[in-house]
Amino acid sequence: MNDDEVADYISYTSQEAAAILRRSTGTLANWRVSGKGPPFIRIGGPIMYPCKALHAWLATNVRSSTTEKPGSEHHARPREAVTD
Repeated sequence: MNDDEVADYISYTSQEAAAILRRSTGTLANWRVSGKGPPFIRIGGPIMYPCKALHAWLATNVRSSTTEKPGSEHHARPREAVTD
């Protein structure tokens, strides 16, 4: 197994994922029920959030305006340089 394959198995706990997202573990639980949150796994034990999946989910939620829907093709416009 190479390093990339090992990285696929590294996961955050619910508490770690909540801290990264700056949300409560209760919010993550609500998102799991509604299907709105990041992908997770549970195999007979605690909920885990695969690191790669959590970061990919975050990337799909980047927006450049409040009217833009998550995952749209729009990207933030570069800021213009300020000249004096």
